[in-house]
Amino acid sequence: MKKIKIIRSRPIKEEEEVIDQVPQNTAPETPEITYESNPLEFMLMKYPTLTKTLTDLLTDDFRNYITGVYIMAPKPTIFKIVLHNNRSFYLIFMGDDKYEAKVSGKKYWLASIGELERATISIAELLMLGTPPSTEGPETEMTATPEEEAPTEEEGGEEAATATPEPPEELAEGKLGVRIVKELAKKSYDILSDESKIVAQNLIKTIGISQNDIQPSSSNTIVVYNDNREKLVNKTAVSKKFGPVKDTRKGNFKVGNTTIIFKPLKTSGEYYKLKPQDLGVTTNEYISLDILKKELIDGVKKSDVLSDIQKKFIIALVTKKDNLTSTEKEEIKNDSGFIKELLKNLGEPLGAIEYANQIGATEVLFPKAGNYPLVDYLLNTPKGEIQVSAKTAKGQGNIVKPEDLLKLIDNRKGKIDPKKRKILTTISDNDVKTGALKLIPEFGDDMLNKKYQTFLKKHPNFPKGQYDASTRIYLEKEIIKQLNRQVQFDEEFDKYVTVHYVKYNVDPETITPTIKVIKDQGFNVELRTKNSPGHDSDKIGFSVNTFNK
Repeated sequence: MKKIKIIRSRPIKEEEEVIDQVPQNTAPETPEITYESNPLEFMLMKYPTLTKTLTDLLTDDFRNYITGVYIMAPKPTIFKIVLHNNRSFYLIFMGDDKYEAKVSGKKYWLASIGELERATISIAELLMLGTPPSTEGPETEMTATPEEEAPTEEEGGEEAATATPEPPEELAEGKLGVRIVKELAKKSYDILSDESKIVAQNLIKTIGISQNDIQPSSSNTIVVYNDNREKLVNKTAVSKKFGPVKDTRKGNFKVGNTTIIFKPLKTSGEYYKLKPQDLGVTTNEYISLDILKKELIDGVKKSDVLSDIQKKFIIALVTKKDNLTSTEKEEIKNDSGFIKELLKNLGEPLGAIEYANQIGATEVLFPKAGNYPLVDYLLNTPKGEIQVSAKTAKGQGNIVKPEDLLKLIDNRKGKIDPKKRKILTTISDNDVKTGALKLIPEFGDDMLNKKYQTFLKKHPNFPKGQYDASTRIYLEKEIIKQLNRQVQFDEEFDKYVTVHYVKYNVDPETITPTIKVIKDQGFNVELRTKNSPGHDSDKIGFSVNTFNK
């Protein structure tokens, strides 16, 4: 491939390599890079903060791992990053040089050290996968042909002076290789064909939904909108009445000519925009608790998504002033989607306030970037700085990746039993579907080994192609049970994990927040999986439990 020299703003030092050398009395010609001549380098030149973010995620050698950058939407500016194995992830420009990453359907706020680490690990998992099969389905991407160069910063591109720039003309016209994702159309139930209606009625009876939950996108595509998506997908898979899961991430099924798709009623758990950055919380510098409270209250008041009652509830949590009526509290209590999202996204700053008050901390810092595993925020106390990992008190979201534990041990030049290291590295070095299963031959009992060999004979191309997801999940859960009986990792957590785990919860009826703190010498951990037949995209990790051992 011909090397193209980028124009430099400084002289080339003597020790630097000079490409295409020419006689000293002749100035070298340096062709200007255009989108047509070198699309990747052109995009990286146009958007310096994108280059910095890719460096944070993939090191200075990130060009070795990516093949292309595409602008998918103008406002907010969304970049699609295509990896060398044709897998991809997204970077969303949020203003003020801040980005949010979306990897394998999960969002990571890169201004948070913990989320940056998790995004990096998720991208590494993508890089370990093979080239995805070429498939087309109800949610197909349409690609426009590149016709003009990318917008410059002066033209209103991603790094214009304002945090939310107006869409550049090229993007508004659908040029520059912009990809437009077709949303599923929502049509009347009556549009379904007779065959699909029979499937729909069977589905209603089997998993306990109503006809109102179904909004087809075509005559043979049943789309179920429900916030209990994961549970419904599991019920559908377990019933074995609607065929195997065609797409474990999206929960798609196929029965005859009818496709079944499950989608959340609201927007993937981010409907209320309750992440600290959405509310304007300061990052990368210590702020007082009073400033944090003011920023949270101001952000909530400005929200155009939250209802008045939801705003009153959050402000009451911050100020400790309960002015909600019993009817309003009952409404909040019954709004499980709102409570779940509040605990997930606001548990971090609200938990920081509660824990700071408990230990006498005066300031809090939400890191913008860094390489500290597991850290979500830091508290400044009279006795020094405390690193904290924020967790919700409900669900199985409190998972620590094995590679994070290994990194902490190795960074401190610690020792770990070879058997335990084998378990951690096998999970870390393999993909989601095969990592745990590869431990079965060495650590599983005879019966589990026989079932594993039967599974491999039945699906010789595993993990490629279609396979029985229910059996794979069973094998994964069973080996985890057997591993937890054989080895414990409490000692490693007690010795090497100096991060305090703060689990935040709230009682909607009394508006009373509670926290549970797990710190040095108090860990009780076990291997855990969040996967199910309808959700098969998470590596197994450690659940961090209470002090009881």
